[in-house]
Amino acid sequence: MSRLATRGFTLLETLVVIVLLGVLLGMATLVAGPSTGRQARDQATGLLQVLHAAREAAVLDGREYGLLFRHDSYRLLRLQPDGWQPVAPLRSAGSLRWTLAQGGLPVALGPEQDVPQVWLLTSDEYSPFELQLEADGKPLVAIIGDGLNEPAWHE
Repeated sequence: MSRLATRGFTLLETLVVIVLLGVLLGMATLVAGPSTGRQARDQATGLLQVLHAAREAAVLDGREYGLLFRHDSYRLLRLQPDGWQPVAPLRSAGSLRWTLAQGGLPVALGPEQDVPQVWLLTSDEYSPFELQLEADGKPLVAIIGDGLNEPAWHE
């Protein structure tokens, strides 16, 4: 049996090229820097984790919690006998900007506010809200909570 000359690439050669392309694309993504879309998704995921943990803490501790939003940050607060007290440091949104609506109406997010806009109650309910993360006036991510179910985000 004579061996015919083969043409084309072997499976191993093809896999090596695919791996090398993947590594190069990964390096190019890292060099290009963070995108605002990725930053918005990370912020939304982080906020949902804070909301979930605070809802559980409100039920287990028997205390109300709240989220205080500003245009560039948010903070988790707990209701104490002497008023709202910070539980965690401010979480910055970086170059992104928060906007908040409740009941279909926009809510002012100023630095002078000290009462949270979103309350997390001991009954596992919370204030319904619609948050948006924007960059240069363009909405990137919306986080919507109906007051009963787990809030969710979408692009």
